[in-house]
Amino acid sequence: MKKFNKKQWAYFRLQNFWRNKRLAFGFLFTLLVILAVPVLAITAGIEIGDFVGSLFGFGTVGGVLHANMAFIGDIADDSDLNSQANQIAYEIALVEVTQIDTSQPFPQPNASREVADISLLAGEVPHYFASHNRPKYEGGGTLNDLTVEGDKNINIVLANAFRDKVLDFAETKQGCKFILFFRKIETSQWYMIGSLDQPLRMREQKVQLNDEASVAPLVFGNTSLRHYYKYVGALSANEADVVAADATTIPVTDNDRYQLTTGGGAAATINAVSGIAEADHGRFITIYGSGGAYPSIIADNAVFTLAGGVSWTGNAGSKISFRILDNNTLVEVLNSRVQTA
Repeated sequence: MKKFNKKQWAYFRLQNFWRNKRLAFGFLFTLLVILAVPVLAITAGIEIGDFVGSLFGFGTVGGVLHANMAFIGDIADDSDLNSQANQIAYEIALVEVTQIDTSQPFPQPNASREVADISLLAGEVPHYFASHNRPKYEGGGTLNDLTVEGDKNINIVLANAFRDKVLDFAETKQGCKFILFFRKIETSQWYMIGSLDQPLRMREQKVQLNDEASVAPLVFGNTSLRHYYKYVGALSANEADVVAADATTIPVTDNDRYQLTTGGGAAATINAVSGIAEADHGRFITIYGSGGAYPSIIADNAVFTLAGGVSWTGNAGSKISFRILDNNTLVEVLNSRVQTA
């Protein structure tokens, strides 16, 4: 048997020492990875399956769709018509968080970045503000040493700072929490910034009376990385149109809210619409359940296309939104359905 000298034994001991170090480090690293996944998922308030799904494909994390690049696909260039400056319409709408009915689920965006109807407390409506100059939006994220920091602002200017309402709003609402809605110019599609958990706050208000103007510039913002979503719920300040008891047809008007009425002796099945014109194509309407002994039913049929073909019953607290495709076709907006027992 070959004998080793002291130098050889020292070399073997050194090799064995570093091999054991590598094994220990590998075991520790693997253990940390195994522990980190559930800890991160729990911290974010999501399911483990959703978290893992978001790593390898796409999944819903915190109600928001996360997708890999294959899901997003290619992004081509677009014309300057859609990229020109000053694209936000002068009219905006505001809902203060205190107006929201928090006993109802707050809608989450679907895969098309659409957010359905927000439930407001009884008697509460959105309030419309006309900006004196074109509103401006800027939002984004900046990578620091540890993670990404988000920040966004949308600015509006209220005219005539001598008006009582302008002064009252500026004085009493700084720091308050809002959801803000705006439109792209010459379109009817509304966009929503902020949510119940991440509302915009009125960060800054000024009243200026100088040689430039008599106005009140306002700045709303938050630190969320989320930009704006398409809002497909009801946004008018009008009371809902009441649909008569036992009606099987919904008469569509320029309103975006429709309140059902319980049947007189049986549950009516709504299977038709009327009053839709070409100008209505692409609009969204929301239908609210009546409750009562005989709530109306909307079933999947030639007029109403329901997700998965599943019927909707107008119980108290239930609601559903539809996109009007043509004069006789309405399609359920995904994630808009609220179905109570």
